[in-house]
Amino acid sequence: MRILSAPKGILAVELPNRRELTLTMCRMGEFYESPYPEIMGNSFTWEQFLGRYAREDGGLDYFAKWDGFNVPGGILDLFKRTFILSDREAELLDKFYEGRFEYLIAVEVGSDPTTLQHELCHAIFEMDNRYAHSVVDTISDSGLFEKLSRHLIAAEYPDKATVLLSEANAYLATSNEGELEETFPGAKIATSDLRRSLIDLWSQASEEHCIDIALPTTV
Repeated sequence: MRILSAPKGILAVELPNRRELTLTMCRMGEFYESPYPEIMGNSFTWEQFLGRYAREDGGLDYFAKWDGFNVPGGILDLFKRTFILSDREAELLDKFYEGRFEYLIAVEVGSDPTTLQHELCHAIFEMDNRYAHSVVDTISDSGLFEKLSRHLIAAEYPDKATVLLSEANAYLATSNEGELEETFPGAKIATSDLRRSLIDLWSQASEEHCIDIALPTTV
């Protein structure tokens, strides 16, 4: 586990591979934002987790799906009181609480640089009220939130407005055109005025929080 440079209040760590990343973060991540109401915010066993996410043929796509996770500190407080921690979870949360952090981000070694930017965007959205309000107003005024939400719910994000707003922003502000087309097929989001506006807001927030980022290009 390696600690990465991040703004004050954010613990960003890099784990050695996708397996370690997912085993460490999956219960915390799904406790925070699972699309399944019996998982999100509830106590669940590994058997219940595997049973819910496995395909009918027994395959499990989950461990190959996510290359980054983000969880607010308030959710981690609840998680710690709800679950008996695994060794991996305990080691990471010890670092989190020792440093008195407010937000946890985890990525894998060799992940695309936009992955860390995406997760940092979630963290700043949660921690910086002025930035969050600007983002929400911009998305609401665009009239595209319903369309974006449908695609995100289809990609197995929970039908929860706060999560969907944060995800829509993080994708549009940090992703390249290929990832946007994969996440929002046919929506023509990559060339939208909304994407340009959210990139501009993220650029300003990144400068204020001293985040060194490479902004996606727009046309």
